[in-house]
Amino acid sequence: MLKRMAPEIPIILSVVAQFLAVLAALWLIWPLRLGPIAYSDANVSIVDAEGLGVLPELFAPSALILVGTFSLYLWATRGSRRAEWVAWLVCSVLLLGTVIIVSVPFFVPAAVTMLLATELQRRIYRNIRS
Repeated sequence: MLKRMAPEIPIILSVVAQFLAVLAALWLIWPLRLGPIAYSDANVSIVDAEGLGVLPELFAPSALILVGTFSLYLWATRGSRRAEWVAWLVCSVLLLGTVIIVSVPFFVPAAVTMLLATELQRRIYRNIRS
């Protein structure tokens, strides 16, 4: 099955991971009458409650996945070992971040999707080289 798999699938999965990370950040920023976290006032967003300093923390997984997507692209097109290491580093940082920060489980689907994309890229590249 992996020999017939298109080499674009890991890149597409990493873009899906990017979408999931941005969606999770926007879900947490949205006014909390629709969101999952309850503060004392139902019409207050997490930015209103915590301040603008929370925005870099919310969009850091998205930025990491963007770096991971670019490294997957370089790995697929040029076979760069450095890009392979960067992709695995991005996956490990995302997964460790979601495990350590248990209070924000919304980024777990994005981290797992990025891990799946990196693993598929490894298998595709291994099958192409052999």
